[in-house]
Amino acid sequence: MGIIKGITDELLEKCVRCGSCRSVCPVFKVTKEDPSVARGKIFLANMINQGKLEVNKEAANIFNLCTTCLRCQEICPVMVNYEEIAISSRSLSVKKFGLPIEKKIIVETMSKRYLLNAITRIGSTFQRILFKQKGFNNVLRFNIPKLGKILIPQMKGRPFNYKSRKFEAKNGKETLIFFTGCMFNNFYTQTAENVVKVLNALGYSVFVPREQYCCGAPALFSGDLKAFEELREKNLKVFKE
Repeated sequence: MGIIKGITDELLEKCVRCGSCRSVCPVFKVTKEDPSVARGKIFLANMINQGKLEVNKEAANIFNLCTTCLRCQEICPVMVNYEEIAISSRSLSVKKFGLPIEKKIIVETMSKRYLLNAITRIGSTFQRILFKQKGFNNVLRFNIPKLGKILIPQMKGRPFNYKSRKFEAKNGKETLIFFTGCMFNNFYTQTAENVVKVLNALGYSVFVPREQYCCGAPALFSGDLKAFEELREKNLKVFKE
């Protein structure tokens, strides 16, 4: 086992550097630089894992040049598990340098349920001023350093799980617990309602607990595994109760 926790030389050396990932990588389409794509990051991770390179800030920035859309993993002819490599490499960078400020703000906001509820409640009032509507999403009217004109889903004034609710089905077979997560709760509330309607139509009653937290995906894909584990434990405790 090398320096990057959980990543073996065998996994890293599975990549044959064919460049298929270049054809689908959205970051490469902008940068036109090989470190932007999966094969570049895998090569870098391999050098670090073998102790030939150190994890410096330049390496950390390269690992962060990824949207984790995983299109590279889907197209890879030898099926390299790039997701595992990306998360573990970022985790090593986070342990040494911490999260970049823009990602730290996002992870902190999504991790704190009451903070996210407050932001989306206030944001829903001013989103027409700050954003241009584009389908079901909003595009910020001005640039933010390092992020540009960000695109986010339309914010809702009241979360879907504003209180614990049970949606009874006629002749219900059993009751399902619906883990809505922060996206359904604060942005895609109509989709959450439609999910409940479908389950009710299939004969299932649905219980939506108020005490739910973010699934932890922003923290996980940013490499902040500690924050991810904390959110997972919080959600497990809620559903066990």
